[in-house]
Amino acid sequence: MSLNPSIAGKRSRKAARRAMAKKLTQGIAKRDLTPSRKKEIEARLDKMKGRVNRMAKKLLPTLRRAEMGKKRG
Repeated sequence: MSLNPSIAGKRSRKAARRAMAKKLTQGIAKRDLTPSRKKEIEARLDKMKGRVNRMAKKLLPTLRRAEMGKKRG
C-alpha cells in the first residue's frame, strides 16, 4: 500500500509552492492578499521553478510518511 509517485510528486510540489508563498508574503494568508498581490506572488513562484522543485524533492519523504499514516488510520 503505497502512494502513487505522480500523485506524491504533485502534492509535494504543491506543498513546496505553498511554503515558498508563505515565505514571500511573510506569513500572511493567501486569502487576505489582494488579487494583484496574489498574481505577483504566483509570477515570482513561476520564476523560482527550480528552487520549488528542489524543495519538493526534499519534502517528498515527509509527505509520503504522512499520507501513509493517514491511510493506516
